Amino acid sequence: RDGFGIARMLSYQVEPDLRAGLLRRLLVEYEPEPLPVHLVLPSARHMAPRLRAFVDFAVAEFAGMAVIH
Repeated sequence: RDGFGIARMLSYQVEPDLRAGLLRRLLVEYEPEPLPVHLVLPSARHMAPRLRAFVDFAVAEFAGMAVIH
């Protein structure tokens, strides 16, 4: 953010700055295929409340990201 440079970053790490116009995507034609994110969970009846809170947070956080394919 303080200067110029090129870095390979995960989309969720820079998504707010991309939306704000603080960063630009470069070399788009060389981007690797996106990797899916999976959550493997026990059945809902055995899920601890804090795990349920994390799952709800993660789903909401990743679902709204425009740069995720």
